[in-house]
Amino acid sequence: MDSSLDVTEETLEHVAAQGIILAISKLKKHRWNASINDYEILAGWKGLEFLEDSWEPLSSLAKQVRVLLDQYIQKQDAKVRTYWEDHLSKFQ
Repeated sequence: MDSSLDVTEETLEHVAAQGIILAISKLKKHRWNASINDYEILAGWKGLEFLEDSWEPLSSLAKQVRVLLDQYIQKQDAKVRTYWEDHLSKFQ
């Protein structure tokens, strides 16, 4: 933080909470998260560096980018495909 710019922690929190909408560039891989009882998908974001990729719950992505998620899942192992098919009605 540059003190000459008079940027406070409060200002940074305000800017961070402005609700920037990001677009997914690629769904990269998945993992099971037992603590949330759901798969997580590693999402790459348009306009951001790979260091800013984030793990997003499959159930959240299913509501936001269902077609993209379905295309990703159809190329994955049988375990995640079966999970997707078994839970599809929950995501509608």
